[in-house]
Formats: sequence, structure tokens, C-alpha cells
Amino acid sequence: MVKTILQIAALSLVASTWALAQADGRQGTGDGYFFFGPGVQASRSWTEGIMQTGGGAEGTFYKGLGVGIEASYLFPLDGPSYGFFTLAPSAIYQFGHEGRTVPFVTGGYALAFRSEAAGLAHFGGGVMHWLKPKYGLRLEVRDHYHNANDSHILVFRVGLAVR
Repeated sequence: MVKTILQIAALSLVASTWALAQADGRQGTGDGYFFFGPGVQASRSWTEGIMQTGGGAEGTFYKGLGVGIEASYLFPLDGPSYGFFTLAPSAIYQFGHEGRTVPFVTGGYALAFRSEAAGLAHFGGGVMHWLKPKYGLRLEVRDHYHNANDSHILVFRVGLAVR
């Protein structure tokens, strides 16, 4: 299990690095980010408050289209030790990616794991606002969906981005 997770992480890192090296008449852009945020995990029969914290990296390589990878920890508000980790490769599209404020959408797969593993789909969107040339504020809403128990994990994330 750990070997598979490390292989996925290594492959995602290689793919992200390759994407950052591509150009469409200008250099590709890349940034890293750290985030935290409150949210809710809900199914048809229960709801609970959660928090998520983590970090990631992403890069665009063709007219705002790009890839990313992130790792995070999601946990219930009433029991941080009962959380789980995620590793999430994703696709991203940035609208008007050359300005100071950059709206984006993202989606992909997330591997959730603790003592067992589960696959989640994730999608969301937000805005990256570059306060300085190398530092920015990232605001995002992201939904993780688990098909097996028809549950959603909806999180509002606030983060710091660096170039």
C-alpha cells in the first residue's frame, strides 16, 4: 500500500515537472501553496464539521491548462486523531492566467487513506490573487465525492501561494 502511494506521488511529481518545462510561446508558470479550511462532510444520513490542511504544487503549460498534485489531512472537528490523508493529482484550468487575479477550476482523483484506502473524485474552483510577484492569496471551494457511501466533503480553503 505504501509502495503504491509513493509510486503515485513520484509519477505525479514527474508529470508536474514535465508540464512546467513546456512552453506555448512563453514560459510555463508554476507555484506551490499551503492551505487550511473548514468544511462539512455529509451523506444522506449524517453530517459533521471537518477541517482540512495541506499543500501542493501546480503548473500551467498550455493557455491556462495545467496539472497539479497535493497532499492533505482531513479530520473531524471533534476528533483530529480520527482523520485521514489524501494524495490528489488534478487537472487545472486558469482563466486569464497572466493577470494579478486568476480564477481557476480544478478536478481529479484523490486517494484517501488511513488504515484502508478509498478513491474520491474532487472538483472545485477559486481565485488566486497575487499580492506580490512571488506571494499570493488562494481562496478555493473544493468538493470531494465518495461514490461508495454517496458522501460529499465540501471545504472552503484559504491558502498562501508562492512562485
